[in-house]
Amino acid sequence: FYFRNVFKEHKTLELSVDNTDELDTWKASFLRAGVYPEREQPSEDTQVTE
Repeated sequence: FYFRNVFKEHKTLELSVDNTDELDTWKASFLRAGVYPEREQPSEDTQVTE
């Protein structure tokens, strides 16, 4: 068998599901495979005050 990483160079993957249970199942599968969501970067409009 010959497999290749089709999405190796892609940063995003679009996925559609019918309900939240399916979404949670997919999220858990990706997490088990070591695929983690990117952390959101703070927007430039957000100012941090000390």
